Amino acid sequence: MLALRTLLGLPYATTTVPSGAVQYVWPAAFANEHPTTAQLDEIANTGLYSMATLQDWVRGGNNYLGYRIIITAEGDWTAFVEGD
Repeated sequence: MLALRTLLGLPYATTTVPSGAVQYVWPAAFANEHPTTAQLDEIANTGLYSMATLQDWVRGGNNYLGYRIIITAEGDWTAFVEGD
């Protein structure tokens, strides 16, 4: 629950799925193929993951593998997951 509450306090991003539906995702770093340093800093500052871990994921070809939340524009919760 701590991770859920923490992530909802971070900036979100919107994505559009192939059907054209809009989804809201937390943290915003998950929506970017190459998260910015500022986005990674926001996550590292929460204490959920270290900057070293976040950078390893990005260097490994993943944008972000930590906990993430996905909610549709209609308010339906799609996911609260961690990993790939």
